[in-house]
Amino acid sequence: MLDVIIIAYNPDVNLVINNIKKISKLDIVNEIIVVDNSLVDNKLIIDNVTYIPLFDNYGIAKAQNIGIQHSCNNSITDAILLFDQDSVIESDMVEILYGDFNKYKKEYKNIAAIGPLTIDSFSNKKEIPKFNQMVDSLNLLIVKEIIASGKLINKEIISDVGLMNEELFIDGVDHEWCWRATSKNYKIVLSLNALMVHTVGDSRIKIPLIPLSLRVASPIRMYYQYRNFFLLIKEKHTPLFWKIRNSIGYILKGLIFTLFVSDRKERFSFIKKGVIDGIKDKRGRIDD
Repeated sequence: MLDVIIIAYNPDVNLVINNIKKISKLDIVNEIIVVDNSLVDNKLIIDNVTYIPLFDNYGIAKAQNIGIQHSCNNSITDAILLFDQDSVIESDMVEILYGDFNKYKKEYKNIAAIGPLTIDSFSNKKEIPKFNQMVDSLNLLIVKEIIASGKLINKEIISDVGLMNEELFIDGVDHEWCWRATSKNYKIVLSLNALMVHTVGDSRIKIPLIPLSLRVASPIRMYYQYRNFFLLIKEKHTPLFWKIRNSIGYILKGLIFTLFVSDRKERFSFIKKGVIDGIKDKRGRIDD
């Protein structure tokens, strides 16, 4: 069996409740834990749900850790399934993902986590990592990282790999945990059998004269993206390719977001602060 952890922050309450209703009927689900980073109580209290309102935004990593630690006190379950509030959860996806987890674990044993193949809600395209290795006959891929939402974690390895890095607060938390697990010789797996529609960013921006669109998040997220880039580039377990690609990517991204968006001044201010704080090795929430 597994426990499901849903992380909320000023959520669409109806979407969260609908997701809960879909997965609460599954025999493989022991408990649904909603950890809410909102400033207010969203009263997400329905059957089979443990609702933990934090009344402040402590970041996705801390919220995940609170849910994970709650689950780890229960010996009935062997896995934890993480979700963000903006993912569209289907019950058959959960069943397929857990089935693939058990198939891989039985044959290879060294699994840290498995995630579904995500579909971008803006482009409707499947997001398959460029670097992967097919697992024979199981229709699974070995990858470097998977996103937090839909990540099914093997509870047996948590004591070895550790919890999510709360110092990052939000951006890069999902990938850093995967890299840390990989550095300890565990495998990160992507299921091609389980599909999940997921929204990344608030919108998309098209670049003039270039057939390219970029994900657009809130201006303050630019702070965490740039700050955490400098924090992660110092880590030995961060892949070299990621360091090289993002060294170039964040320069280009900074130019684009300070030239082609209406709130360019605000974004530049957050980028500048993120760079300075990253160099200074500042961690945690921006205002801490």
